[in-house]
Amino acid sequence: MRAASENDRGFSLIEVIVAMVILGVLTTAALGLYITSIQSAATLQRREIAVTVASQAMESVAATPASSLYAGRSRAAVTAQWASNATASGLSQTVLNWDKSATLPAAVAVPLTRSVSFSGTDFSVTTLIGTCYQRVAGPGAGGDCGMVSSPATSFTSLERVIVVVTWTAGDSCAAGSCRYETTTLINSHPDQQWKSGA
Repeated sequence: MRAASENDRGFSLIEVIVAMVILGVLTTAALGLYITSIQSAATLQRREIAVTVASQAMESVAATPASSLYAGRSRAAVTAQWASNATASGLSQTVLNWDKSATLPAAVAVPLTRSVSFSGTDFSVTTLIGTCYQRVAGPGAGGDCGMVSSPATSFTSLERVIVVVTWTAGDSCAAGSCRYETTTLINSHPDQQWKSGA
């Protein structure tokens, strides 16, 4: 029988334990990075869905004739909707507007709020519509569309549409709802007299 030389020795118990500890630390760090990347991907996916949902809502508004934008929107419902979305961008420069017909139609042309569900997440879509005024003549023509106390002939009215999409899912929305907004102006006049730039 041959005697074992020093080169034939295996790993000692301490070397094996140190290797396992190093491997455990590296595995834990990699697992944490993997979980964070999965959560980030899910958050990004929800935001992309919110952008798509908002775009679809805006396309629906664009497909509605300008004369029907307010159809079925009662003053009480619009007032409550605006109160719950007071921080929406552009709302402070928009005049609250509603269907002023004597009898409201049974159906609302553009829903005030609706819910959609994608990939296990519920999204709430709120469509705010109001009036703002843009100067079309004189100094500052084509500037921002805002509120005017007594619009003269140098101003034209435009309809501002604000779509707000909210959702709650994951840790990124723990402090409240996640939110995405988009805004556009609609000219309900057939003569296209407003200017888009200064």
